Amino acid sequence: LDAAITNIDEAATRAPQNPLPVKALRKLGEASTQLLSTLTTMRPATTDDTAREALEQALDNARTIIQAASALPAAK
Repeated sequence: LDAAITNIDEAATRAPQNPLPVKALRKLGEASTQLLSTLTTMRPATTDDTAREALEQALDNARTIIQAASALPAAK
């Protein structure tokens, strides 16, 4: 996920004539939105420090992906 987050903008602009990367990144953004909702509901029940840290990292990754996906070019 870290590599995808780092390169998400580049992947969308690398081959503008090929709509597949943008389509895939949109789907990733949609899935991340659903995941963010699920992970947020898990937050109050997570008491273990290690699990809490992993949950917070997953939440941060989902937010970053959603933000990057919102900057993609408009669908044609």
